[in-house]
Amino acid sequence: MSDYSQEEVVGLLSDLIKINTSNPPGNEMEAVQYCARYLSSFGIEPKIIESSPKRANLVARIKGTGRTPFLLTGHIDTVPADERGWKFPPFSGAVQEGAVWGRGALDMKHFIAMSMVVLKELKAEGFSPKRDIILAITCDEEEGSQAGARYLVEKHPELIDAEFGLGEVGGFSMNIGGRRLYPVMTSEKGFAWLKITAEGDSGHGSMPVFRNALGRLGLAAWRLSNIPLPLHITNDASVFLKTIGDLAGIKGKFLRLLLYNLTNEIVTDNLIRNVNQKKYFRALLRNTASPAVFSGGDKVNVIPRTAYLKVDLRYLPGISLEEAVDEVREVVGDDVTIEVESYGDPVQFESRTELFDVIKRVVENEDKSAVVTPYMSPGFTDAKYFSRRKITVYGFTPLKLDGDFSYTQLIHSENERVPADSLIWGKNLLKQLVKEYCG
Repeated sequence: MSDYSQEEVVGLLSDLIKINTSNPPGNEMEAVQYCARYLSSFGIEPKIIESSPKRANLVARIKGTGRTPFLLTGHIDTVPADERGWKFPPFSGAVQEGAVWGRGALDMKHFIAMSMVVLKELKAEGFSPKRDIILAITCDEEEGSQAGARYLVEKHPELIDAEFGLGEVGGFSMNIGGRRLYPVMTSEKGFAWLKITAEGDSGHGSMPVFRNALGRLGLAAWRLSNIPLPLHITNDASVFLKTIGDLAGIKGKFLRLLLYNLTNEIVTDNLIRNVNQKKYFRALLRNTASPAVFSGGDKVNVIPRTAYLKVDLRYLPGISLEEAVDEVREVVGDDVTIEVESYGDPVQFESRTELFDVIKRVVENEDKSAVVTPYMSPGFTDAKYFSRRKITVYGFTPLKLDGDFSYTQLIHSENERVPADSLIWGKNLLKQLVKEYCG
């Protein structure tokens, strides 16, 4: 394959980053139209589905010969970016120091670029798949997918229906014990956005009202910030921790202690030094409830009768929404009320499948030091909505990364970037995977 073809994915990602799709407000139409022109240039005619003004999704398809379709999916919107703290401007798409820089480089325009170049190369090679290969580029994932994946699932299911697919978050390598671990997201937490309300006596600020609404709500927020919810061990979490434990030597033996009530907090508090690892392992093994918005009162000299706290609850597969809310209620007490304003159920996919076996085989063939394992994402992705059509969407956007590259710390942060050689490697691996699974 020519050097130009190898580098094409780098230029394509750079171009996509230059189109600002920060959400809010989104305005993904320009980027979607760019993708449509690129796909049309080699004979794929995509459909653009506008869910609201300037909000658009794209679906493209290479026809197969009869087996169930296969879905590649990525969201084109990004979180906003403050230019302060960036080495290169966040929407420059700079190709510097061996990397492509900018908002969306990792989350997740890199996978859209990889997928489109894979389709181009497969067409050029005359590949005849046994399955339809569907590419779905969605909008609005960063704000809950209402105009994106959910819209497609509810309004245009015939365009995206498949048996299996790939999306975020997973496939980025982690160096552990001299081996590269490639996590494949097979489950993700559910979310519920809660409104907690406290009522109390109002009055003049000069005449204190003890245990007033704001005070009781402040105590509830303190409790949620300081008292962990109960430990729950899911199958994916257990497999992931045991895999890391086998690779990490002596440290791995301690990580296995995270699986037990008596030792979990001791290990988390005292033996895990990395702040991001602490956050992840807490989220992996518990429901979490994060106070996020506090409101109440209009004047400093008036004690308000009512105060509100908005809480981001994330709950594990195998636990109902009602059970998760009860855990929150146990912490905050009975003198406040809890209302669920919005929610999405957890997702859990089976890992003993043909596609998972293909991922494992292809990765291990391309990287002899690879270990592939299921894992759970504490966030939510478009897979939550595609699963409603009974589509298994594994989180796998492959990148072979150096040991000092911190994938998770750069997502939604300044200086987000992807190494160019990792991007090219990932594109080549993705093509091999698609050929093997769909051929």
